[in-house]
Amino acid sequence: MMEHHEGRMIGIKVGALPWTEFFRTNETMLTAGIDLDLWRLSSTSKLGLYFDTAGEFEDHSPYDWYGGGFEFRQYIVEPWKPIVPYVGLGVGYYSGEVGNFGSHHFDLVGGKAFAGLQLRCGVFLEAQYNQLDKFAGRDLSRFGLSLGYRF
Repeated sequence: MMEHHEGRMIGIKVGALPWTEFFRTNETMLTAGIDLDLWRLSSTSKLGLYFDTAGEFEDHSPYDWYGGGFEFRQYIVEPWKPIVPYVGLGVGYYSGEVGNFGSHHFDLVGGKAFAGLQLRCGVFLEAQYNQLDKFAGRDLSRFGLSLGYRF
């Protein structure tokens, strides 16, 4: 039975993900995200909404996207422990642009898988894989690393 979640309900994060251009130049792109836990499925699992974004956020950015959807997070141990590992999955709608000698807009269904460590104080470190498929000759799927705070 789903119960309304109490406690740390909102997480915010910033991070980075690698990007390799056509000309084999490597760039690091910025990421940001927010999640909102809506339901506690058990003492160690949460269901909620997320909004993530990535890009260089410059005029010549080779790639940027915004996405949001539903997210499930499973804590490996009880959340009141000093360090709490967790894993999760999300699925949602993504919209963005790919600079490919011109700008190409995309709208697609994508997903994410993530794993992290959260401290009792609310600080967390999270590794994430975004599955966004290929578009305009580029594989948009990427690994990223974020630091955040859940309050």
